[in-house]
Amino acid sequence: MAVILKATVVLKKNKGKKISENDEVDSGKWTELPDEAKELDKKLCQITKDKNEALRGQDFEKAGKLRDEEMEMKARSSNY
Repeated sequence: MAVILKATVVLKKNKGKKISENDEVDSGKWTELPDEAKELDKKLCQITKDKNEALRGQDFEKAGKLRDEEMEMKARSSNY
């Protein structure tokens, strides 16, 4: 999970540009993620955003449920 999400973040931040000579992202290994992994990443980002909004609004019950969902999604995405 961490590798895929980090690779996704790196690609988004740098728009696929080369970061360093030894970077795995540039090797082509992570340039194209499976559709299911991309979808999980989108859902995870939305859940995290919703959780943070709930925290700002002091809706701690909702934030706790979203945290649990977030952790479950991260565990699922570790399969990629």
